[in-house]
Amino acid sequence: MARGLTCGGRLRRALPWLLAACALGWAAPARAQADTREEYQVKAAFLFNFAKFIEWPDTAFSSARAPLVICVTGRNPFGNALTPAGFGKAVNGRPLQIWETRDIRELRGCHILFISPSEKKRMTAILESVKGAPVVTVSEADTFTQMGGMIHFLSSDDQVRFEINQDVGQHAGIKFSSKLLSVAQAVQPATVKGSQ
Repeated sequence: MARGLTCGGRLRRALPWLLAACALGWAAPARAQADTREEYQVKAAFLFNFAKFIEWPDTAFSSARAPLVICVTGRNPFGNALTPAGFGKAVNGRPLQIWETRDIRELRGCHILFISPSEKKRMTAILESVKGAPVVTVSEADTFTQMGGMIHFLSSDDQVRFEINQDVGQHAGIKFSSKLLSVAQAVQPATVKGSQ
């Protein structure tokens, strides 16, 4: 019986420390979770704004009133941040649609395709499936633009930046505006036709 009292006494003395440790342990992931949520809100805004500064070939749309489709393939890290209502219902006169899909056959129907970090193993297959199509590919994957992706998100010092592979875009008939290119952290320039 004395042993139980001693244990209870130890527990009472340790309880404030345990509570503090639990509070600190939960606070750090909650803060990290809040930081991640804010980061993806910023990235969602970038996706919508990219659409304003990119020109697709006419063949990318079935009609003059066809929607501009932003897709996420893989696990959606944006949560509710990626909704047309959050950024206006139209871009350059086209209604917005948001698709989530893992079906590689549907990806050519996208105009902007965010490839989630969860798709790391399928990255090459996804990029190959839209190669040459007027689909602006966006990801956070390391070396994404070297792999044949168009826009690579970079996060450092609590800032979201991006780099552009203009050459891949050109081969797909995509034109990035000079304004967009001027704010990119890095640009892999388009090759001059006839110089190869």
